[in-house]
Amino acid sequence: MKGDRPVPDTHASSTTLRLTVTRGRVALIPLYVPLCIAAFFFVLPFLWMLSGAFKDPGEVTAFPPRFWPSHIDGRNFSTAAAGVSMWRYFGNSLFIAVVSTVGTLLSSSLTAFAFAHLRSRARGPLFAVLLATLMLPPFITLIPSYAIYQQLGWLDTYLPLTVPSFLGVGCAFYIFLLRQFFLGIPKELFEAARIDGAGRLRQYASIALPLAKPALSSWWAPSSRRM
Repeated sequence: MKGDRPVPDTHASSTTLRLTVTRGRVALIPLYVPLCIAAFFFVLPFLWMLSGAFKDPGEVTAFPPRFWPSHIDGRNFSTAAAGVSMWRYFGNSLFIAVVSTVGTLLSSSLTAFAFAHLRSRARGPLFAVLLATLMLPPFITLIPSYAIYQQLGWLDTYLPLTVPSFLGVGCAFYIFLLRQFFLGIPKELFEAARIDGAGRLRQYASIALPLAKPALSSWWAPSSRRM
C-alpha cells in the first residue's frame, strides 16, 4: 500500500551487531595477551609460596627447585600453629587494621570536608602545610614519635597503632583525595540542606559522607594494608 513504511530487517541488524562485538573482542586480544602474561608473573610468587607450604623442608631448599611437591604434607601448618600464637597474631592484626581504618576514615573525611566547604583565610596556608607533609619520609618522624609514645606510657600497647589514625596522623594523601571529591559535589545540595536547617555536621553525615563511598572504598585497602 502507498505510504507503508518498510519493515526493518532485524536479522541483518542482529548479525551486524554480533560482527561488531566480535571485532571489538578480537581487537582487544593484543591488549589482553601481554596483560595475562604480566599477571602470571605477578601471581607466580604467591603460587610458589602456596606450593612450598605443602612441601617437606628438603624439597623447599632442593636444587633445581621443583614447583609441585612430591606429596601433599599438611604438617607444616600444624607445626607453625603449635610453635607460635597464630590466633593471637591474627587477632592483633585484625583489631589494629579495623580500628585504624575506621579512625582514618573519620579523621580524613572530616578534615577534607572542612577544607572543601568551610571558609577561612587560613584554609589555603593550612592545606599547603598539609600537602608539604607528603614530602616528609616516614623515617624522619620515627624516632620523635617513639619518644612521644614513651613519654605518654604507650609502649607495648595498642594505642600508638590506633590513636594516631583518629587524629589524622599520616592521612595527608587521603585528606587531599577526599577534598577533591567533596569539591565535585554540587553546592546546591548543601545550600538546600542549609535552608532546611541542617548544620555542617548534618551536611557531612547526610550528604557528603554517603556520596563519598566510591572515594572511601578506593583507599580502604591501602589504609588497612599499611597497618
